[in-house]
Amino acid sequence: MMRMVVTMKKLAAVFLLFLCVTKVLAQEECAALVEQALAATGDVCTGVERNQACYGNISLTATLRPDATDVQFVEAGDRADLTVIEDIALDGLDAQEDVWGIAILQVQANLPDTLPGQNVTMLLFGDVEVENAGTLGMGTTLSGTANTGANIRRSPSQNGTIIGSLISGDSVQVVGRLEDGTWLQVQLPGQETVGWVFGELLNIDGDVNALEITEAGVPQFGPMQAFYFRSGIGDAACAEAPESGVLVQTPEGAGMITLNVNDATITLGSTAFLQAEPGGEMTVNLIEGGAVVQTEWDVEYVPAGARVRMPLRDDGRVEVADYTPEPYNYDRLLTLPISLLPREITIARPLTQAQINGLRATPTPLPPTATPIPPTVAITVENWTVTQTVVRDTCEIADNSTFGIPLTFDEDRTLVGLNWMGFYFAMSPSGLGYVGSVTDSNNINYTVNLVFQGPTFFTADASVRRPSGAAAGCTTTLRWDGRYP
Repeated sequence: MMRMVVTMKKLAAVFLLFLCVTKVLAQEECAALVEQALAATGDVCTGVERNQACYGNISLTATLRPDATDVQFVEAGDRADLTVIEDIALDGLDAQEDVWGIAILQVQANLPDTLPGQNVTMLLFGDVEVENAGTLGMGTTLSGTANTGANIRRSPSQNGTIIGSLISGDSVQVVGRLEDGTWLQVQLPGQETVGWVFGELLNIDGDVNALEITEAGVPQFGPMQAFYFRSGIGDAACAEAPESGVLVQTPEGAGMITLNVNDATITLGSTAFLQAEPGGEMTVNLIEGGAVVQTEWDVEYVPAGARVRMPLRDDGRVEVADYTPEPYNYDRLLTLPISLLPREITIARPLTQAQINGLRATPTPLPPTATPIPPTVAITVENWTVTQTVVRDTCEIADNSTFGIPLTFDEDRTLVGLNWMGFYFAMSPSGLGYVGSVTDSNNINYTVNLVFQGPTFFTADASVRRPSGAAAGCTTTLRWDGRYP
């Protein structure tokens, strides 16, 4: 009996040793797979063009539009236009099967055509499924030519704000129509923005009835600028592997970019890590920069070092709820594959809840330096709340803060001015939004570039430049996220 007990103990010890060795080998295989997959993806996905997806690492599957019969997207290195992709599904990391799905997407989002080298990078990895919900440019489009001078308006009405114009002979892409065809929706030349032109002012090459009926006021999104997704949560296969999810990075100097994710509007000029579990939560982690997350019932600024969690319905869409930014789990983010992103970044250390709350507070703004000049065409003046993030400050004059800024609109809801730093800025249409600039008696220049992302939300880049004096050459660059009321 004693010999049998000793033998059983030896067998148990051997079995435990076997389990430990097996676990160590599995960890080594997992770590090696992560390293190899990232290196392979970097090799095969160089030079991905705008509105393209690259098959980075095995394995993944994509559903393509039925008319994309000549597109191959089945092995590493294959590329496909986002306009032909309906959805992408990637496999989670499995070291034994030697698979880990990785895909790189270059998304135009709301960047203008005049910036072809600047794209939003979306890096998908692990157990992730993404459904393309962007429709702009994916339906029937027709060529149109202006038969006279024509205004492009934000809404299909003679009172709609003018956001562009055409002269006789100008060509434009027509992407939609009102049901009665009186107004046609066009894509602004060189931009992803759409507007409306009175139908009788355009000669159309084709049947107008073939265009999709578009509801006035409904936002239009390009390929993968709007999407629904789900991902694995807490599924890192080893210490060197990241959890499944989506990394999103905006290009340097492009301002704020807007994405619609699971029916939430995310406006960012930064790097974010997204995860989502239908019936659970969607988490937006800001690992660099900052973002504004907006739904129909809440708008929240999320700084680097924080996250926001939003409940999801079973169909994956955001649920009605209030949500507050909170510190993120730093250790779980350290293995993110940021080496595959075009911009080199450092993952921000987590903020404390007190720091996050401080960024959302309302301190006293900097004192005015001049007497405001009242507008001469004021119809409506509204006090908007601005959350300010310091991007760069060699002048050492600014801080992250929240304060009020009056915006002045004319009767067509065109922005004509705003007050900041004691100055009145006359705002003029520019690109996707408005720009205004003031230079004071000390040769200090103040500039604001502002873009409305919705009726109650704008983003802006503001700067202060001191070209002379004691602080020669110093610059302050600020990012604003404004909302009303």
